Amino acid sequence: MRSLRFLLPFLASPVVLLFSCPDPESTEDVTYTDVPLLEVTPTPVAPGDLDQDGYQAEEGDCDDTDPAVHPGADEVAYDGIDQDCDGSDLTDMDSDGYDALVVDGTDCDDEDPDSYPGAQEIGDGLDNDCDGEVDEGVDTVDNDGDGYAETDGDCDDEDAAIHPGATEIPYDGVDQDCADGDLIDVDGDGFPGGPDGDDCDDTDASAWPGAPETPYDGVDQDCDGLDLTDLDQDGYPGGPDGTDCDDTDDSRHPGLEEIPYAGVDQDCDGLDLTDVDGDGQDGVEAAGPDCNDQDASIYQAGPEVPYDGVDQDCDGFDLTDVDADGFQAPEVDGDDCDDQDANTYPGASEFADGKDNDCDGLVDEDLSTTDDDEDGYADADGDCNDYDPTVYPGADEVPYDGVDQDCDGLDLTDVDGDGFPGDPDGSDCDDQDSSIHPTATEVPYDGVDQDCDGQDLTDVDGDGFPGGPGGSDCDDQDALSFPGGLEVPYDGVDQDCNGTDLADVDGDGFDSVAVGGPDCNDADGEIHPGADEVCDGIDNNCDDVVDQDAVDRETYYVDGDRDGFGDPGQPELACSASTPLVADNTDCDDNAASIHPGADETCNGLDDDCDGEVDEDVLLTFYADNDGDTYGDAESVVLACSLPAGASDTATDCDDNAASIHPGADETCNGLDDDCDGEVDEDVLLTFYADNDGDGYGVSDNQVQACEAPPGYVALTGEMVFDCDDGNSAINPGAQETPNGLDDDCDGEVDDGVYFANCLALLEANPGAPSGVYAIDPDGAGTGIDPFEVYCDMTLDGGGWTLVIKIDGDSDLFAYDQPIWTNTDTYNEGAPDFDLTQAKLASFHTVPFTEVRVGLIDGSLRWVTLPVSATSLYDIIHTGEYYFVDVSRDTWSTLVSSPALQPNCNHRGFNAPGNLNHSRVRIGITANQENDCNSCDSYIGIGGHGQGCGTTDAGISAGNWMTCEASVNKKLFGYVMVR
Repeated sequence: MRSLRFLLPFLASPVVLLFSCPDPESTEDVTYTDVPLLEVTPTPVAPGDLDQDGYQAEEGDCDDTDPAVHPGADEVAYDGIDQDCDGSDLTDMDSDGYDALVVDGTDCDDEDPDSYPGAQEIGDGLDNDCDGEVDEGVDTVDNDGDGYAETDGDCDDEDAAIHPGATEIPYDGVDQDCADGDLIDVDGDGFPGGPDGDDCDDTDASAWPGAPETPYDGVDQDCDGLDLTDLDQDGYPGGPDGTDCDDTDDSRHPGLEEIPYAGVDQDCDGLDLTDVDGDGQDGVEAAGPDCNDQDASIYQAGPEVPYDGVDQDCDGFDLTDVDADGFQAPEVDGDDCDDQDANTYPGASEFADGKDNDCDGLVDEDLSTTDDDEDGYADADGDCNDYDPTVYPGADEVPYDGVDQDCDGLDLTDVDGDGFPGDPDGSDCDDQDSSIHPTATEVPYDGVDQDCDGQDLTDVDGDGFPGGPGGSDCDDQDALSFPGGLEVPYDGVDQDCNGTDLADVDGDGFDSVAVGGPDCNDADGEIHPGADEVCDGIDNNCDDVVDQDAVDRETYYVDGDRDGFGDPGQPELACSASTPLVADNTDCDDNAASIHPGADETCNGLDDDCDGEVDEDVLLTFYADNDGDTYGDAESVVLACSLPAGASDTATDCDDNAASIHPGADETCNGLDDDCDGEVDEDVLLTFYADNDGDGYGVSDNQVQACEAPPGYVALTGEMVFDCDDGNSAINPGAQETPNGLDDDCDGEVDDGVYFANCLALLEANPGAPSGVYAIDPDGAGTGIDPFEVYCDMTLDGGGWTLVIKIDGDSDLFAYDQPIWTNTDTYNEGAPDFDLTQAKLASFHTVPFTEVRVGLIDGSLRWVTLPVSATSLYDIIHTGEYYFVDVSRDTWSTLVSSPALQPNCNHRGFNAPGNLNHSRVRIGITANQENDCNSCDSYIGIGGHGQGCGTTDAGISAGNWMTCEASVNKKLFGYVMVR
């Protein structure tokens, strides 16, 4: 059966469409509601990856319905499922070539590669060769004279260097101590070392693949070949020898582009970027005086360029009155005829200087030759104020008073000549000293404000702490060094200004070995010289020995015979029990492995179980077997060391006078307990299932047990499955599936293998079916075209709409004259979803209908329904004949926002006419200004041809086009559905 695939419309995003239902008898406007086209954009599912496990079937996924099954998946042993798609289930866990017993194999221990059928029996208390016997045939003679025979656990009795307790030589491939193979993990960290191991230092338990790396210590703890020097992985090492100023932040390292005014030093040059244009002044964004930090020609007290509309000196306005006479220059539409001369402006006094002082167009007119103020100069002599005897050519200038005493055209405002005016309105804070002005270089710590910012420079590196003689900053050239700064250990630099570098990180009173100190682990305050050694696999007291004389050692006992029980006379202190030490001290003979508490007592004159008694309870209990079926009578007890004739070692016979009755006998329908399990005739009755509808198939929840089938019951035979509806004889596992909305054949799927003619038929048979892609067969099974997939809208206006065409208005594939409209070829039939992919589906020429719905996306998806019947959309369109549909102009206009449509002609429906030089449309409306229907210049719809007023084809295959009166060219995405 082809499974239903639900739609992920518009690039896998859910779409909510709300429509009002039109009156089926009306041909007037269809109402609609604009809704957003896209609400969310979930991650799309990989095409062809049904279980979303990252693998498609063509990529080797052997079960694309189960996300736990794919190449590389973890294999679960013995479950009959091939999780990793290598072609088989895991049945041989120890890879010794033998399958486990649980899968009918012969390996009696599938976790031990040394145990398998035919393996050498080695005297280790295990059934190595899987023959059901332990240590059989193992030699009891100590052939190599090392004190151990094979029965004592000697795994090579021809080599005296190999025996239990021998010193293990690592990495030589030999198991000297006969325990757990060769020694390949010396430091006990769980990772093998040596030539074939991956432990890069097998003498250091803190170094192994994947171990936590200690940065900057020069040691490769995780065996990746490098010490960890780049914590944030930005490509720049940190630590004492690194260049990364913050190795915990990958957004800070040398070479990064500095983010201005952020208060953070991204490029590790020691400073934040506060002077972007490099003009020597910080920007206002960093509380500086530069009003435009992107232009080096603009800064506080910078040289102003007059009349350019730019405020170069950051005083809040452009310079438009150069001579400061209160009148603006003509360059900015002012009336000062000479903006370089403060004595020249409209209304100024005219005096004998060869200039038009009053800007009236006349020079030196009406000058007085009278010396009115008796200073020796009249107007005609150049006296710029003949009413003030202190003002005349050559008079002494008084600075900052706004008066031009010497008639040179300017007041004196720059006494020291450094280019900056002084008090009271100037920016020069000391107009008697030319080395002091707003752009002067500041000399730190001298108590003088050279740059006129109101203070002396005492914080050279800008870290917020003053340096110099009275400051607290111990290095005012380094922004990373200040009181309370972040100390970098072992780098020889005092970042926090406490007088020393950080050499004792864990504060245990001992400097790190990194700076020549004795602390072997400066990250742990409990580890240092003199600390108590404890049993933790760590060198706690830095004496280069691990766990020696640990204070928390426990008492263990020597187990000389390796039977798991120790000799109470041989106690030893150790961190853990390791051969030959054990925690138990109850062995009464530590030279015999067969003697220990819990051992079986045997007739040997010894206290085998160390309970203080010899040979107690060694006589075995047997039971009389009168009927000779090997099962004894519990009421007839016989004591002996071995089984006597006429007796059994079991007491489970329930009838010792009948040889056919005993445990394990076959139960028969005879009213007797043949197998002595306390039940009569159990497991011999057959199970039958109720078949109420008489179709030969029963139900699982109504069953009886009997030797023969009662009336109305059937047996479950062969591969027969249960009936899913025992009240309907037409429904059973052997029935034929029919298109009735029922699961006729009880396979869990409804109407599988049955196809409907269209989406409406499918919805009527399956009310509540969701919108999505379905397979339909319009011409019926076994005839005409094969079933094909198409999108079905099951909610729009009652549902049952079959998708026919998807058109991109920006493509000319569906333009009016394209052959796609007049043939039955499909286009992109593999894209039946309701999405933004152009397609022409087989429903174009196969699905009959009584309604056509046309939709355009213009901000939202808008629909118009056409009441028209036909055997297919192809049958209406391919002839090219105009087919009128009575849907109003206003209704067609609702397909687009702000529609543009000329008022006349108004052809509506299919193949709306025009001619080659004007507009036409396959489904929609055409209109014209002149009511000349053969020269329409506008249309709304799909399958358009837009040309008119001498223009070329607009190329809109879907949307709204108009020319002549106004130029409209809306290229929209459109849909056609039928029902």
